Amino acid sequence: MKKKISIILPSLENGGAERLHIYLANSWVELGFDVTVAILHNKTNLKKFLNNKINLKILNVKKIKYSLIPLTIFFLNNKPDIIVTAMWPLTSITILSKLISFTKSKLITVDHCPYANLYSSHLKINKPLLFKIINFTYKFAFKNIVVSQTIKKEFEKFTKLNTNKIIVINNGIKFDAIDLKKDSSLRQKLFDISKDTLCAVSIGNLKPQKNFMNLLKAFKVVLRKLKINLYIIGDGAEKKNLKNYILNNNLNNNVFLLGYKENVIPYLSNADLFINSSDYDGFPLVLIEALISKIKIVSTDCESGPSEILKNGKYGLLVPIKDYQALASAIMQSFENVKYNSDYDEILKNYSIEGVSLKYIKVFDLDESK
Repeated sequence: MKKKISIILPSLENGGAERLHIYLANSWVELGFDVTVAILHNKTNLKKFLNNKINLKILNVKKIKYSLIPLTIFFLNNKPDIIVTAMWPLTSITILSKLISFTKSKLITVDHCPYANLYSSHLKINKPLLFKIINFTYKFAFKNIVVSQTIKKEFEKFTKLNTNKIIVINNGIKFDAIDLKKDSSLRQKLFDISKDTLCAVSIGNLKPQKNFMNLLKAFKVVLRKLKINLYIIGDGAEKKNLKNYILNNNLNNNVFLLGYKENVIPYLSNADLFINSSDYDGFPLVLIEALISKIKIVSTDCESGPSEILKNGKYGLLVPIKDYQALASAIMQSFENVKYNSDYDEILKNYSIEGVSLKYIKVFDLDESK
């Protein structure tokens, strides 16, 4: 009989964590598992990427805090062998629902962001209370997966969880080799750009944590020195503010908001530079996608993810968060004959979704007596 895996997410809205779990679900169903993805909100931008063998259950819960009973009923009806839940506070609520339902499932939490500093402020919950809740609920999980060493260290510092239960598995990516092709005609089609103009790309949800406003301020400085265009791919709540800044600062001939794109790798492969301006991250998939696209990278050195992926600056320039002058300097420096050589084969080996999904399966099959 097939093992049943249930993946619990807030939604299938476009984001790195959501994309990762879709990649994992697709990989697991192809390996013979019976996979269900249960989401709280009817936001399904990424639904089209789900393998049609995967069951999608929409619980129609307006707010995460109301999800306890719907999740409990879901577990009673579906009786999964494995539960994978991501993104606090959904992780803690899922654990409580599993306990109430008395199901014998192995439950695995997955955390994509550090909580101790900026993220706890973003969640509007003080740090001690946040970690008390995590400590109380996560001890009932079978294993706690985190996507970076930084998050593991944070858990070890602020919780009393068994360190043997905290496992680091980096995010993985899925891509087609044809999308990595560099093509001048495709570059022109994607960006509508002249041959002598440099092309920078930034990608992500347009929300405060990504701090695209800081990037725009940096780009205003860069334009005094370089002939360069910036293309921001993504959608979200900050779009209106960004658009207003672009217009009010006469950047509309050099900065373009392209909106959401299903496949960003062709844009990365045909650009000259990728810029990550986040104030905090987990283990951003787009940085890995930029690496395999073989373009220059500038990233903020936020507390989780970028420094691990970029090997402390070996594969790209790292700058302090919220410092637009430093970001501007790094963008200009990246074009001053600076070349970053990535260990391409190692990157493909470490971050292929096939390898990452097998690491998860190994966690599922661990002997509980260990």
